[in-house]
Parts: sequence; structure tokens; C-alpha cells
Amino acid sequence: MPRFKYRVYTDQGVILEQEAESPSQEALIADLQNRGYSILNVTPVEEKQKGQGIKLNLPFGGKVSDRDISIVCRQMSAMVSAGVSVVDAAKVIGESIPNKKLSRALLEVSRLVSEGNSISNAMRKFNDVFPSFVVNLVVVGEE
Repeated sequence: MPRFKYRVYTDQGVILEQEAESPSQEALIADLQNRGYSILNVTPVEEKQKGQGIKLNLPFGGKVSDRDISIVCRQMSAMVSAGVSVVDAAKVIGESIPNKKLSRALLEVSRLVSEGNSISNAMRKFNDVFPSFVVNLVVVGEE
């Protein structure tokens, strides 16, 4: 069963960071919400398998995968549904996601939105990170 690392606010206002096994990320989010937690982020924990070699996290560039975009969209949805502002959600996810290119883009989107830009206009500045399809979905949501 897959493992996930999560950060939540408890009903006492304490941030809780733990790992858990769950059939899916969505199932874990639903379980945490049923327990009364406000979700900050939920990310899969990659398990090392024998013979995989070394994984390098280089500080520059890199490609942003569709899977990374999908995870960010799910996390943003869960956090905004839990009452977290878009600015705070983008900042928290940007600080915790392992993909450096996506992390920098999310932190900049958070800053731009906090300065009064729309989410879609902020995302549009990173057309090498956010696919036009995702930006267009945000435009529709903003209308």
C-alpha cells in the first residue's frame, strides 16, 4: 500500500506532520478531513527499491511532469476547500514539493497573487511549468 507524508492543522490549531499508508492520496485526504483536520499538504513517499541507483535533486531547471501538476492541483483543491487562501496554499505547496522548478513557480505565483494579480495571470507567466490547459481551467474557475 502506498505511503504518504502529510501536514495538517488540528482542531486545536497545531500543525501535525506524519506519514500514513492509504489506498490513494484522495482516500487519505478524505480520512484526514473526516477526523476534523485542515489539510496543508499530502505528498507520496517514494520508496527506494534495490538496484534503483542514486536519485539526484539538482538545484536547476528540470521538467515538470504531468504527475507533479496533477498532485499540485489536488493539493490546491483540498487546501482551498478546507478554507486555506490560494496565496497560503500555493506557498505551502511550493515550500514542500520536491520539484525545484515547480516549487519556484508556485512561490512566485503566491507572491504575484498576494500583490493583486489573478491566479491565471500569475500562472501564465510560467508557461514552461503550467500547461495552457491547466491555466485555462483556472480562468474558467475564476469567472
